[in-house]
Amino acid sequence: MTTVNHAKTLHQELEETRAAYHALLAEIPDDAWERPSANPAWNIREMMTHIILAPKMLPLDIKMIRQKRWVTPPAALFNWLNVPYTRFIARGQTRQSLAEQYDAAHTAVLTLLDSIREDEWELAEPYPNINENLSGSKNIADMFHYLTIHFHEHVADVRQGLAAQEQGTPAVKPPTGLGKLAFRAPIYLFRAGLGGLMGNRFLLLNHIGRKSGQLRQAVLEVVHYERETDTYFVASGYGRSSQWFRNIQANPEVTIQVGSRKLAVTATILGPEESGDMMVQYAHRYPNAAKNLSRLIGYQVDGSDASYRQVGADHIPFIAMRPRLVLEEGHGPWPLLALTGTAVALGLLLRKKRHDD
Repeated sequence: MTTVNHAKTLHQELEETRAAYHALLAEIPDDAWERPSANPAWNIREMMTHIILAPKMLPLDIKMIRQKRWVTPPAALFNWLNVPYTRFIARGQTRQSLAEQYDAAHTAVLTLLDSIREDEWELAEPYPNINENLSGSKNIADMFHYLTIHFHEHVADVRQGLAAQEQGTPAVKPPTGLGKLAFRAPIYLFRAGLGGLMGNRFLLLNHIGRKSGQLRQAVLEVVHYERETDTYFVASGYGRSSQWFRNIQANPEVTIQVGSRKLAVTATILGPEESGDMMVQYAHRYPNAAKNLSRLIGYQVDGSDASYRQVGADHIPFIAMRPRLVLEEGHGPWPLLALTGTAVALGLLLRKKRHDD
């Protein structure tokens, strides 16, 4: 394909994508910006902000390909940073500000498109496995085309979130693919012996697959700890469809690790009334987290005990991890922190010594 055909085809494609973004902006009701999208990481405002990041970042991508200075973070790190960064820059965004930012990025992309020479279209660099549409060797033409792919990928997330709210159904399902990888990232801290860094707010659940019979793991938030009975309580944010929840239904005898403490426990699924009460208690202790959890599965709450009780009773089952045997008492994070502090201090001393010498 010639430069003219490349540029003409991509120019038309990018103009159509811009028009589609503006049409999607116009579809979003004024009261829908904080609704969950179908992506568990972001609400609709955040998703519309995230869509703009692709055209904003394209000039930097093309520059690195041209200069053969391709530097990208590991996929896991990229995904880990992507979520909070998008949430941060989405704060205060309006329909108008999003439209203006998209148009500014779009104009810069078209200017860049006009600058591509005939011999540059096939310049390529390996891209990390960010997602199935952006991995492996990508040339300059691929990178321009990815803007349209990225847009349509997330249009579905926005529209599904809007439709779910109207139908009164959860907007999201348990994550799969790279989304699942991002959610599983804390598991590797436990496997590396760094579970103490997670504190007492999270536990590692070791359970048996109901079909495979193989060991499975999940990191869950501890929503409550009952000291008198040494019982840890967790919640299934994705309801009864979570794989780990279905596994403990079939095999409730599991083990958990909290910090560096390890226990054999029996997972007891609480009934609707108890789950509703637990959700209210959780909302009192962690109001922002409770609101976000409700939002995650597609339900708006008004902050009242009644609304949280209904969400817990109808949609979020709670589970009690009742101890059978303490396998290993924890020593807390202090040895690890002390070791880290010692290493840092030693490094500073060696650096000072080299400087003095």
